[in-house]
Amino acid sequence: MSTQLAVDQRFRHERAVAVRFLEAPNQDSFADLFNTFSRDSSRFFRTRGCDLALAEDLAQEVMFTVYRKRRKFAIVLRFVRGCSGLPVTHSAGTMASRRGKWKL
Repeated sequence: MSTQLAVDQRFRHERAVAVRFLEAPNQDSFADLFNTFSRDSSRFFRTRGCDLALAEDLAQEVMFTVYRKRRKFAIVLRFVRGCSGLPVTHSAGTMASRRGKWKL
């Protein structure tokens, strides 16, 4: 398998995991998100001079921040999909309109 093909497959997988979490933020989708991205986040901090324990703590903090701010990320996802012509998923609990405002 070529390197470019492997990179493309990894990118598609990461994107699918992130979109799944944003469309249906539950324990399973967050676990997939965490397992997919926490190692890279930890590696990022290690390459900047952090020891292993600190790098893992910072990676966990990043993932916790993503979880806390998931509603903001979901709004951006809907905007990007709307601009790109991609279908917008209207699942219960993620995109309900109430008095003209989005409820997440």
